Amino acid sequence: APAPSIAAPDPGVTETEPEAREFLKAVHYISDSWPISFWEDFENSKVAGDLQQISADGFDTVILVIPWRGFDIGFNTDTPTAGKLDDRLVFLLEEIESAGLDFALRVSFPHSFDDEAGIGIWPLCRSVFTEPETRQEWVKYLGRISKIVDPYRSALKLVFFSWEDFFCPYSVMPKLQRDDRLELAKLTGFQDWLTSTQTLDLVEFLYSEQFDSMLSVPVPHRNSPAFWLFIRFNDKFEYEQLVLPGRESFPELSMEVRVDKEGVMLSEGYSWVDLDLMTDDVVMRGSYWGPYQGAQNIGEVLDAAEALFNLENMLKRVSNDGMNRRHVLEQFNFIDNTPEFAGHHAYIDPSQLDQFLEGSAPLLQEYSSGYGLWAYRDYADSALYNGSFELQKRGWESEGEVNVIRNADGDFAIKMQAGSRISQSFLPPDRFVALGSSTQLHFCARIEPVSDPVNLALQFDDEVAGTLQMSQEGRHCTELDINYALSGHITFSVTSDSEIEVDDLQLYAFVQRLHVYDETGKPGPLLESIKKLNTEWITD
Repeated sequence: APAPSIAAPDPGVTETEPEAREFLKAVHYISDSWPISFWEDFENSKVAGDLQQISADGFDTVILVIPWRGFDIGFNTDTPTAGKLDDRLVFLLEEIESAGLDFALRVSFPHSFDDEAGIGIWPLCRSVFTEPETRQEWVKYLGRISKIVDPYRSALKLVFFSWEDFFCPYSVMPKLQRDDRLELAKLTGFQDWLTSTQTLDLVEFLYSEQFDSMLSVPVPHRNSPAFWLFIRFNDKFEYEQLVLPGRESFPELSMEVRVDKEGVMLSEGYSWVDLDLMTDDVVMRGSYWGPYQGAQNIGEVLDAAEALFNLENMLKRVSNDGMNRRHVLEQFNFIDNTPEFAGHHAYIDPSQLDQFLEGSAPLLQEYSSGYGLWAYRDYADSALYNGSFELQKRGWESEGEVNVIRNADGDFAIKMQAGSRISQSFLPPDRFVALGSSTQLHFCARIEPVSDPVNLALQFDDEVAGTLQMSQEGRHCTELDINYALSGHITFSVTSDSEIEVDDLQLYAFVQRLHVYDETGKPGPLLESIKKLNTEWITD
């Protein structure tokens, strides 16, 4: 029998693109930290210099990544409350204004090391899709951020949450046991959506089973052709239950739309399905690109022409062939060394990156409203919460005489006396990005010895993993065996044998690289090309 016809998803807002269009040149600002612990780590004394450098490199906009967990805490109580980070947001907005830069916000970033958040990524995502009260709390969070931003709104260019921030309908829900998926189908409204938009014949055809009614239909398994239905439902849910209610508190809110296609398993293999790119919406959206998009992804090397062809195809899709260019390609990831994808994702021939970047300029201008860099400065995946002590000793345990001080720059640090110890406990897979692919851990700290030489004993649980010996102030690093971080829940501690001032602690396994600046702030091989992209190749 022929397959039943499939109901099309509802269209979004239909208006034409406004005539006036700015072109943004942006960076995600993380100072010398990384996105997950930036808000605890950044030091006030460094911000003005960072922003001056960003401006000097030809950028006009900084993107701040604002987590929900962390900015709100106490999700395990009846009512979440504001955390301790709002004042730090105000400080950054003041500094951005003083630097003469514009800004954009990514809200709802799901990652945080703050134990006071009281909930994990999956439970919170599940609650967003199943509990209206949680979505109301999210709208309140957006409203609070919007109110903080109000005095600086004339410089606000883009507000978005990413499809990645609420990814559990793709990464978790379709892989659960059937009983759990049946419960989720009811709680998310998926069964109601099926009832109002599809026929039972179609549903049974795609599931390859019979149902008494839509009330007995579960969320489809990830490998079922029926997963197509859940993709369409999720498109509608995100727009109607997140974007539109969110705009009531934050009128500029939109999404970083999912440019990747989602695979649906059919008998002959995967069929790749487009997601809703919101090309009918008039609010500025976010988007992203990497060399894997449109490639075979068998580890192949792309020349500049091949990569530009794929970039143009993606930009045409997101802009509806240039009809709606109101999106900023805010993650222009022309290099991506994420370990999960290394070895099979396509990548651009390093010798042709300059040529690629020059060729990208006219495409970006024709089909978008700007671009941004995710890793303007390479960053290490440090597992330590509040490693710069800007929240004083929050997240740390201490033994002996350990005091919070102000250093010469006016930022917080700690002073340790001989025999004192600081420690932090965590589950390594929750903190590191690349434990499975790294061969070494790296520990770095900024040290000011009061007497010399000084020895720092670095310990995992009860075992000393290494010693860092110093006689001069500055940033010092050492390598540690990765196996110490592979044994489950651990306590990492630092013990000093002499009086010492300590700041900017990092314990990491991986460095995300884009080669504009390295993780220490030194210029990378692509800095000059990025400057040319901003000042020569992108024309007014």
